[in-house]
Formats: sequence, structure tokens, C-alpha cells
Amino acid sequence: MKYGLEFSNLVSFASDTCNVMKGVRNGVSAKIRQEQPKVLDIHCICHVVSLCVKSAVKALPIKIDEILVDIYYHFHNSVKSIASLKEYAEFCDVEFKVILKHCDTRWLSLRRSINRAIEMWDPLLSYFTSHPEVEKAGRVRTNYSNLSDPFNKLWMLFLHNTLIIFDTYNIYFQSTKMATIHKLHSHSERLLKNVLTYFVKSSVIRVKAHNLTEIDYSNPINQLSDEDVFIGDDTTAFLLNSIENEGLSANNFYKHVRSFYEAFVNKLISKFDFKSQIFQSLKLLDSSECQNLSLSTFEGISETFAIDFDLGAVKMEFREFAVDGDISSHDSDGNAYDAVSFWLHVKSMKTVLGDMKYQHLSTLALNLLAIPASNADCERVFSLVRRIKTDFRASLLPETISSLIGVHFNSPFQCCSQTDFPTSFLDKAKSCTREMNASYRINKEQQKQ
Repeated sequence: MKYGLEFSNLVSFASDTCNVMKGVRNGVSAKIRQEQPKVLDIHCICHVVSLCVKSAVKALPIKIDEILVDIYYHFHNSVKSIASLKEYAEFCDVEFKVILKHCDTRWLSLRRSINRAIEMWDPLLSYFTSHPEVEKAGRVRTNYSNLSDPFNKLWMLFLHNTLIIFDTYNIYFQSTKMATIHKLHSHSERLLKNVLTYFVKSSVIRVKAHNLTEIDYSNPINQLSDEDVFIGDDTTAFLLNSIENEGLSANNFYKHVRSFYEAFVNKLISKFDFKSQIFQSLKLLDSSECQNLSLSTFEGISETFAIDFDLGAVKMEFREFAVDGDISSHDSDGNAYDAVSFWLHVKSMKTVLGDMKYQHLSTLALNLLAIPASNADCERVFSLVRRIKTDFRASLLPETISSLIGVHFNSPFQCCSQTDFPTSFLDKAKSCTREMNASYRINKEQQKQ
């Protein structure tokens, strides 16, 4: 293959769930399985949770995305409008902050945009109330109507309090500082349990704690009362005030809150396989659980993963590893190992003869750690390419783009815009630029002659 990569070395493939990637016949994963049938097909968990959130938001009675986008584009590229909003922020005694653009394809965009809208709510409402075009049909009138409706702010506050649990989960699995695949099942189960506690009775959750997917969460009998459903303290305060002053219906509000939670749980259960035995095998990577596994775990790994290893040698090493008192999940300074550091430490352990003590076992574990929980790294490269190849640099060759990406990821230096260069260096750079421009003009004149 090009670049010397072989399908036989491919352990897993992580991507989003679009048809191009996951199509049964012609999807990328299907093409890969033709070459490597045992490849582990991972649905990027960051994409999965993002889809779950979108499904939940659709259950709400307002189109939150449209509200945020309409506000942003009113001020987009309008210096005059931004200057006017700054004056209203000062008048309202609110620190001015730029309105953020909500991008539907960015996993963490929604809550950040909502938070900024809440922070700037009073200045925004004052701005659009006083706008000369507020009585005309159009975006100004729409924005005024959206901001003056207490129901919309109520839902903004609700999402501000609710989305943080999803963003925290998403950020964890976007991390490039540590391997997270062995935490995927436990963290996903914890996320499901936490969301269930927001609207389902704890007694029901305890009964089904061993299998949360069997909980009948949509049954009103199993759900909490309105007073106990989680919406956030500031949301509760605003709701009570709005009921008194604006006549909002609390019953209608809580009905949609339950629909929001039910939609998220339903989507998560349908997209994530909580019963998969693959996750049992990946407990080998967890320093706190790896010594408690059974030998049959390695037979499952051999059957499931596209990794060649000596099963007999691994089992023999694990027998000693399981009872080795020198195995610790913390380093000499008392700091907990991450998964990679732990298995590198195990790999470095020696016998009394100086041989590697757990060569086959540690090699297997390190190979399994190559499995990604998400394709966040790929998404970062896509974003970087968009920043490099702009409309003003549309003719860049693929080789040039590749080189710039390599510099971005591998250079030990900061971006030039964030670096303080010595004056002598800048003088030399200016001198070289002047000489190059002069040489270019001379060559052009000679060509004309």
C-alpha cells in the first residue's frame, strides 16, 4: 500500500455515523472490512453524544439554533451595530462580550453560544427594543420577539444547566493527553445514570443498576415529580418569577423537560452498545482492574481484535502478573499512572536475570491502547486545513498544505503571531524582504526588455 501501511496492522477504525463512513455496502468501514475482517469499527463517541443532544434539543418547543444564529448574524461584520450594543451593555452595567456564532457541526458550540446570549441578554433586549426597524418585518423584529419572550430565556437557562454534563463527557474523550478507550463503557454508563437521575426515581434506578438500559424511563410512574426534576436553581427561580408575572405554564414546561431527557436517553441507548463484550476485554488496560481479570478474557481478545499475539505466552505471564505485589497503579511519587504510562512501566519490569518480565502481556496492552475512543484528532486536522486553505489561499498545493500541517503539529515553537522576536531578527527579515522585492522588480523589467 501507499506509504507502506498494511491492513494487517489495522486494529480499529473510528468515524462518525454518516453513510459515507458506515454504509453497509460502499461505506469506508465496509471497504476496510473487506481487507481486514476483524477490524474494530468504532462509532466516534463524541459524534454519538452530539447526535443525542441534537435529538433532545429537537424535543423542545423552541428552535434554539435559529434564535442564536439570528442574533449572531445581525451583528456579524457590522461595526456600527457592535458599537451600539457596547453602549447598551454599559448602560445595563454588563461587561460587553462578543456574540458567539453557533455552529451545528461543532460539538461544544451550543452551550457556549447559549451562555454568551444569557450574559448579554439585557443589553441585547435593550438594543433591539430601541432599534428603528423593530416594527418592520425582518431579523430585527424576530430577534426582539425572541428576546422579549420569557419562555425563550427559560429554555436558555435550562440548557445552560443541563448541557454541561454532556460537554464535560465530550471534552474528556476529545483529549489527546491520554488513552481513553478503556474508560468508554464506564463513563458512558455513568453519563446514562446521571441523566436518568435528573428525571427518574432513584429507587427505580437502584433496582436496575446492573442494566440501566432496561429501565422504563418513559413511564410516568417511574419518573420524579415536577419539583424534583432537575432544571437548575436559576431556572427554577426564573420559572417561579415568570409564572407569577408572565403567566407561564409550569406543567407545559416540565412536560417538555421530560421529553428532552427521554429523547437523549433513547438516542444514547440506540447508538451505544452497553452490552458489548468488547468493553469487558478492554478492562485489561485499566490499572485498577487489570489484575482481577480471568484468563478467558484473553481468548476473547484473540477472537475479537485484529492483533497477533502468542496466547499461551500471554496467559502464562498473566498468571504471575495477577498476583504480583510489585504492580502498582501509582508511580514512586504517588501520582496515578495513566493507561499508557502504566503499561510502559509494566513493560520495563525485569526478572532477576534481567529479561523482560511481562513482554507479551504489555505489548498486547499497548497495542490495544492504539484504539481511539473518538476521531477528534481527525476533526482537528479538518479544522486546521480550513484555517490554512482560505479563500485568499485557495491555490495552495496539497503538498504545501501537508507541510504546513506538519509544522503546526511538530514545531516546538509558538505560532509567529504569539512570539516576541528580537529586533535584530526582525531587521534581518525586513532586509531580506526588501532585497527579494528589488530582485523581483529587476527580473520583471529584464523580461519586458
